[in-house]
Amino acid sequence: MSKVSGRKLWLDEGVVHAGKFLKQLMSTEERRTLSKSEQNLKMMSASFIYLHHIAAEEGLIDEEDPNYLFDDEILH
Repeated sequence: MSKVSGRKLWLDEGVVHAGKFLKQLMSTEERRTLSKSEQNLKMMSASFIYLHHIAAEEGLIDEEDPNYLFDDEILH
């Protein structure tokens, strides 16, 4: 068993959801034109994935946060 930052788990889960949502919108876009709202959601999902990647590269996800809202979680 190991302890993992709850914040890291939350952000990683967000990337998974954003990726699935982005994939779904890209699939839909192959069949029809996306509405303006769908285009905005597609860009927002891609932006979150990109920013998560940059934050991870810079080590921002793993650093200590004085305003920490999430408890560490134990992975079984």
